Amino acid sequence: MRTRLLVFVLVAALAAPGRADAWGFVAHALIMERAIALLPAELRPLFEKHRAKVVERIIDPDTWRAAGFAEEEPNHFLDLDWEGYGKEPFRELPRDYTAAVAKFGRARILANGTVPWLSWADHPVYLAALVLAAPIIHEVHFFCIHRLIHVPILYKWIHSVHHNSINATPWSSLSMHPVESLLYHAVALWHLVIPSNPIVGLFQLHLAGFGALNGHIGFDRLEITKGVTLDSYAYAHYLHHKYFEVNYGGDGLIPLDLWFGTWHDGSKEAEARMNERFKRKRDRLNSKPAAGAA
Repeated sequence: MRTRLLVFVLVAALAAPGRADAWGFVAHALIMERAIALLPAELRPLFEKHRAKVVERIIDPDTWRAAGFAEEEPNHFLDLDWEGYGKEPFRELPRDYTAAVAKFGRARILANGTVPWLSWADHPVYLAALVLAAPIIHEVHFFCIHRLIHVPILYKWIHSVHHNSINATPWSSLSMHPVESLLYHAVALWHLVIPSNPIVGLFQLHLAGFGALNGHIGFDRLEITKGVTLDSYAYAHYLHHKYFEVNYGGDGLIPLDLWFGTWHDGSKEAEARMNERFKRKRDRLNSKPAAGAA
């Protein structure tokens, strides 16, 4: 337990924003070295094989900064620990770039980084459309990381914690391994990649957090009034907890499971397709030792 906690603390420390002079190249490398050594035995060989490259590349962002890429550098960080911005939630830092430059000067703003965002005043239509697109971003992100953590070694050490809840309830929604939680809520980081606004990023984060309740609510439909019900979209994810290898997506807003052959709607036809897929998988796995012996 202590080892897993230490690994989580190290990963969190590496993921947290910080200045290069706060950690330094040597500290970054030492932390990564130690983090690799503390990985589970089944996962460690993959990182051990590429240890030199992983440790070397961990300082790449700081290397680019030190190399003097002045035009691109500020777009990759934001040093909120500078005392001029005040304490969290950093009310002394204007959310508009022009206002921030007017207050602190362009040199200070560039030195502290910008992580550029768009203002609602200048881009209301685009940002409103991005809010409407947030469920699509969530669906694609969730499907990708969900398929990833179903890889056997990652499932064993990470995702199996969540699948301890076979008959899901709202309490199951965020009952997960810290690494899975990091991957799941990292959907908000897409708003550091695409042109966006902090409000939209926070909306994306809340959509992930509160939206997880829908998939684990335990009821297919919610009765609003007599004769009026609301679809909870929970049945598809219930089937995922029941069968494990179906319905990796969310509420089906984008039919990714249908496209990749893992959709199950509870029908007998879907049950037959799933069983046939499982049979092909078993046959494929059983044929490997025989092929090796030959």
